[in-house]
Amino acid sequence: MALTVGANTYIEADGADAYFDDRLYADEWTGATDGDKTKALLMARRLLDQQPFAGDRADSDQILAWPRSGISGVNSDTIPQAILDAQCELALAFLRDDLTADDGSRGVRRLQAGSVSIEYDGRAPAKRLPDAASALLAPFLTVATDTNSIPMVL
Repeated sequence: MALTVGANTYIEADGADAYFDDRLYADEWTGATDGDKTKALLMARRLLDQQPFAGDRADSDQILAWPRSGISGVNSDTIPQAILDAQCELALAFLRDDLTADDGSRGVRRLQAGSVSIEYDGRAPAKRLPDAASALLAPFLTVATDTNSIPMVL
């Protein structure tokens, strides 16, 4: 599937390439195939649009969650740079790991019910959004969140 700004993405692969040109630790992006970059951006946009954004869609007929009206300091005909950057960060995260996996046991090596015992393998439990994306999105969300838990509208 091709990327079409305004229809299925906020940013094209070339824009994401430019974003990652100025970012450290983006080897998964720069080494990815064009096809994988497209898939990652599409998945990132889907996850991004599930967030509980403040305001309303600027046009009731628009497909994507942005642009939005009713957000102080944001024109209803523009998409903030932070939203574009968050899509890039999420795309990179998707190239690293499946953010949609419902694996509540990630990082758990052993779990015991009697006398309650949990043993971890050193990996942190999976989070829905990486901290970089969470920080970019925080000013636009309707609910207070922390970097460990972004409420998801599923």
